[in-house]
Amino acid sequence: MPEPNEYWEASDEGRAQKLYAGFCEFASSVLDYCEGRRLLDQGRNSSGRLNWSATASYYSLVHSGRFLLFMAVGDFPTNHSRLARCFNRENRAPEPTDWLSKFLALDYRFGPMATRYSTDVDFQRVHDFWAPFLAGNEATNFLVWFGTVLDRARDLRNENNYEALLIAHEYRHWEMTEVFQHLATQMQDGARQVIGSMAQWYSAYLAQASSTVKSKPLPPAAEFIATYVAKRIEEPVRDWYSKDVAEETSELIRPLSNLRAPVENPEVKEIELSVDWAVFNPKRSLMTAFRDKTRLLGKCIRTPIHDAHVGPERSANPWHGEEELKPGIHVNPPKAKERKRDLAMLRKELHAARSVERLQLINQLNKLTAKERLEAIARDQGHPIQYYPAEWAMIETEQLMLLERGEKAMLLRKIENLKKGPWRQLALRLRAACEE
Repeated sequence: MPEPNEYWEASDEGRAQKLYAGFCEFASSVLDYCEGRRLLDQGRNSSGRLNWSATASYYSLVHSGRFLLFMAVGDFPTNHSRLARCFNRENRAPEPTDWLSKFLALDYRFGPMATRYSTDVDFQRVHDFWAPFLAGNEATNFLVWFGTVLDRARDLRNENNYEALLIAHEYRHWEMTEVFQHLATQMQDGARQVIGSMAQWYSAYLAQASSTVKSKPLPPAAEFIATYVAKRIEEPVRDWYSKDVAEETSELIRPLSNLRAPVENPEVKEIELSVDWAVFNPKRSLMTAFRDKTRLLGKCIRTPIHDAHVGPERSANPWHGEEELKPGIHVNPPKAKERKRDLAMLRKELHAARSVERLQLINQLNKLTAKERLEAIARDQGHPIQYYPAEWAMIETEQLMLLERGEKAMLLRKIENLKKGPWRQLALRLRAACEE
């Protein structure tokens, strides 16, 4: 089975997308920490549920672990127990990764036929990746400590969210209120320490990794991360949380904020184009599936309760129009007219959603230059050329000649079989340009 980094390193776009995916894990860790801090502050005033503060801080630790593994090997195990074992120096059997294969299977172009990627991860492999960017035994000491914290936090999270819910509802209990307060505080302290260290490690990686080959980031990688730290972490934290939380968070991630250049590097835009949902197909498929499942859930919830019953193990789904085996509660098949009406309504809703989706994409691409728009269209494997406005094909020759030779070839393959219209005229101009 091929290594995950083989997927990411196959192209400049892949390297940019790995950079972005790593940032997403880091950002999730920071934002979960902030939510845990907010709930903890509420709990201290007896107006918040402390078990959820501990849960948010625990997930901050989980995303931190995923970040540390992902940056090293381009993947991670999704199971929390296996994730924790990757940081256990005494664990003799390496753990296989599985997130990337699941993520690529979401791509509507391939689905279950997508290539599977995986690798084995253990403490030594994670250590060997991060150690060159740090001094002395910092990597060893931190990873040993983090592995212990993550494993013990995982056990407490299971009790905190499941078995302990038998006592979590206790209000001003003589003993348990203080125990939950202590748990939430310790989880929060652990998450805070990890984020502070990760920000320093991440900054060191971005500053020094250019001396390596396999892990070499794109030239504007540091500026891209610093820009996204400001836009995707600091800005929402200021909007969502208290001034104290915002100031504390900014201080924790300052090593990354300091990477931002006084003048914005125009090459950052190239990375942003590579991770845009119009190009990053698995990301777009994930977002679209999430939206559609949310709509179907709403449809199910709006179904009158008297139409549901507990029955045999076979049920009919009135919106998918196909039978499926499910235990428990089922929905009665509606009458033919009602079923036809519901299907028509759902198709209308989905069509409207796709129209909005197309409008949002076009508005986004309209902000680019004519050359940048054609670059995005050339890389988009998810939409036919007819998805885009025909007037975009009417580009000045000077702008057309600025396209790289590879991008010209990609765009030509997309439009060369058209028989008429502006895109056909562009295909003829491109063919002539490629032959020069």
